[in-house]
Amino acid sequence: MERFILASCLPYRSAIYRMGGFQAFPNDFLKFYTKEEIETARIDASRALEILEKDKDLRFISILDERYPASLRNIYDPPPGLYICGADLDGEFDAIVGTRAPSPVVRCAVRILVRSLSSMIVSGFARGVDAEAHLECARGGRRTIAVLGSGHRFAGPGSTLRLLRPYSDFTTFVSEFPPHWPARSHSFPRRNRIIAGLSARVFLMQAPAKSGALITARYALEEGRDLICFDHPVLETWMNEGARRLIQEGATLLEIEALDSLFVRPPGIVWPPGNEQLEFFEKRQRGLLRVSDTLYIEEV
Repeated sequence: MERFILASCLPYRSAIYRMGGFQAFPNDFLKFYTKEEIETARIDASRALEILEKDKDLRFISILDERYPASLRNIYDPPPGLYICGADLDGEFDAIVGTRAPSPVVRCAVRILVRSLSSMIVSGFARGVDAEAHLECARGGRRTIAVLGSGHRFAGPGSTLRLLRPYSDFTTFVSEFPPHWPARSHSFPRRNRIIAGLSARVFLMQAPAKSGALITARYALEEGRDLICFDHPVLETWMNEGARRLIQEGATLLEIEALDSLFVRPPGIVWPPGNEQLEFFEKRQRGLLRVSDTLYIEEV
């Protein structure tokens, strides 16, 4: 195990994966690194071991461990090991990803989608779509998998942590990075390949043209996962341009009929931002609102 903890502290090296990955070089992967890189990694690995010894809720599983998810082991560049806090990674997983600033119709769509799935939900623990998916899954008493772009001691953002704190028993945190590592610029694309690798399907709920969620979508396609993209007429073109492009290229379109009577944009009227429509949806679900054919909303 200690050898793979050392591997988790080394820089990403594509040459290793071109030759079969860490499972092909369990004992001699150090030949791909310089002495300086190895010495720095040894210091980080020592720190990671100290944290693992003190934190009994945190554990490390190597790629050779039978508890390592088979779906992740079989991607092109699986991490040499995973730091896990929470339940083991067994069962069926679907990923839900998207923008950090989703529109109200997308927030509603995420909630409906999560309730309709029986699988555990994987996402990236960011604000927006990720947080909505994690929270709705945990609220329903199902396990959700939060894949971090940092070590566990830097899990964030704080807003998502606060939302999920009451549901900690249903949340498993996963990272390939040592627990004392903060997030770095390259961390999030690497996190995204784990999200796609764990999942049978990836649901892209909203993605502008330059959304980071498109990286997860690309990994899903490269690894042969089903890619399913949500769209709705009330979304302005710029709001979902990235997902619409993927739909045009052949990704499956996700449509949720239950939203059609709640989110309609009359011609020439810009849909107002904010949470008003989300509040209407929640009230209607509880039987507190009645929506007429003319979209006039009345209190019951």
